[in-house]
Amino acid sequence: MGTKMISIRLDEGLLERVDGTGLKRSEFIRDAVEAALDGSVQKVHVATVPKKNSIAGSGSKLSGVAEVGVSSVPSGRAADQAVVLSLLRKKRLTSRQAEQAMGWAGLRYGNAEKALLSSGAVAVVDGALVVTE
Repeated sequence: MGTKMISIRLDEGLLERVDGTGLKRSEFIRDAVEAALDGSVQKVHVATVPKKNSIAGSGSKLSGVAEVGVSSVPSGRAADQAVVLSLLRKKRLTSRQAEQAMGWAGLRYGNAEKALLSSGAVAVVDGALVVTE
């Protein structure tokens, strides 16, 4: 499948948030559009990126989400689940590795993972989380 180059305009603040994820802009935007169009979410939001001075580190790479102009907004938990799914679609990770990659504080990652496991969207295969959809 070929690709086509397009031009988009983003507010400066939104562009800074995209750059703060540590991913290439084009990769990040492609993942966000795919997440919005795959039917699992209607609008996804950029996850909180740790501050550069935080212990979680500026090396934390979040992927697969950006604001996309669609009418309805899911709850924060639904958006978190979309972010975790996007990460797990890219590579096989253990629960601990995925939690470290996300860099989220508290129970945020655990709640998203638990919901994905109980819905059947994710399964554990040989100790790694695998997307089943």
